[in-house]
Amino acid sequence: MMSRDVEEKIREDLDRLARDWGRDTTRIAEEFVQIWSENLGCSVSHLAHRGNGTTLRTDLTCFRLAGIGNAPCLLIGGDGPLGREIMAEFQKSFGSERIIPIVLCSSAELYVEASSIYPKSRTILLARQHLLQILTATDPLKALRMEIIRQIPLLRLTPFTITRPVTGSMFFGREREMEQLLYSTESDFIVAGAGKIGKTSLLKEFERRVKRSQERRTVIYVDCYQHRGPEDLIRHIAMELQPGRRAFKMHFEDFPTFLRYNIPRLGKMIELVLDETDEILQMEANAGYPALKALRKAAEVGRIILGGRKISSWGSNGEIPLAGRLRILRLGALEKEPAEQLFTAPFEDMGITIDDRKAVRKHILNMAGRLPHLIQWYGGNLVSTAAQEGRSKIGMQDVRQLERQFETRYYFTSVFENIKELDAKLVALILTKNHLHQAALTDIANLTEKADAVVGNFISIRNLDEICDDLVIYNVLRWEGDSYSLANDALHHFANQAGFLDYKLQETQKELASQPVV
Repeated sequence: MMSRDVEEKIREDLDRLARDWGRDTTRIAEEFVQIWSENLGCSVSHLAHRGNGTTLRTDLTCFRLAGIGNAPCLLIGGDGPLGREIMAEFQKSFGSERIIPIVLCSSAELYVEASSIYPKSRTILLARQHLLQILTATDPLKALRMEIIRQIPLLRLTPFTITRPVTGSMFFGREREMEQLLYSTESDFIVAGAGKIGKTSLLKEFERRVKRSQERRTVIYVDCYQHRGPEDLIRHIAMELQPGRRAFKMHFEDFPTFLRYNIPRLGKMIELVLDETDEILQMEANAGYPALKALRKAAEVGRIILGGRKISSWGSNGEIPLAGRLRILRLGALEKEPAEQLFTAPFEDMGITIDDRKAVRKHILNMAGRLPHLIQWYGGNLVSTAAQEGRSKIGMQDVRQLERQFETRYYFTSVFENIKELDAKLVALILTKNHLHQAALTDIANLTEKADAVVGNFISIRNLDEICDDLVIYNVLRWEGDSYSLANDALHHFANQAGFLDYKLQETQKELASQPVV
């Protein structure tokens, strides 16, 4: 329970901020910001004063809400024309689609003024009465969250995503892998796994945790997908270390010296995190590994972490630089508990109740195979249903309705269209039709014998184990010790509807049989 003295202090500060904004008022603003931080239990940073306003950042990363993280805030007061100018500048600085700023108005008049400047549904406006209610509540953080939900549409707040990596409060599981990346500092790593399995999320969360730890380590994260070749990659890394003419024109042979020169200047251990490396590593192989040779020498004074889909074999390939130094972290489905949290926790923060929660959760985790992107797909669509119908409750009937839609079936079965190799597609269809569960390679070979006879010994084109490894990358299969299973129940369920599997099997068999034998 808040003391009457503290409550009175909040009222007094707001009154003084609303009346005027002078030199002494700056001190009052700082006092109010301190109360704001302490009552919410959230740290603030980047405190700055200009005219009738104070800007700051409030760490609200505890909220699993999109756009609400290290939230930009403006505390506005006074009655002069400068206030409107400051509010307009703040809106221009933080008016992006993804960031939702917060404006703290010390008076009703300023709230009306702010309402005419800031677009509804994109800015959280807190009037004097809102600030009093939030800061004097039994649970101020919960009160703020409820006000955010009241003002901002759910579709804008939903944290479920299948297009972007997740970090912070939306990052669940992978603690064993994270511990190795954080604390096994004498090892280089390969982070390998299927598409959308969470490789980039793991690497970005690693970067975030290192930065927050304030250790003597600096992370240079590079998305290699955007680079034209190995030399372009080396120059990007050099520009991150020390922008300039030398870095812009960096050559492979000069990079190790350049790195050694810059480490004393930075005073930190260098962590080179290279994500989406599949294509650029193939370029490397064709060119004689020039970038990897440079990075091998650089690894003596830093650390290298590689991320990709089909790179797990690189760590043991003795022909390439860095071989023998790389430890492999293979990412699979989430463990049961973090998978459950990934689905349920965002609904709690959005104020949405799940009827028959246990049954809904079990069904979705089975259908999704505990794959993070499929869990998020279900979550995002169920939030959309609740938002469109103006409900704060979902249940199994909503899940069933979602699964009856054509778009759902298409989303889950489109994985087959992503498989370009006909032999791999045929194996995928056969295993899906048989609802494969914990089968060894010999069992899979038995299932494919009939199709093998139809198309003319297609397995001889590539080894079955190579095909199965590729299907893991495509999220059709998953490893379970020495055996394989379908990656998720939804694949069989939706592919089996309306005769899809039989049609695709016949189509693929004919196409493969018509090809010349190689």
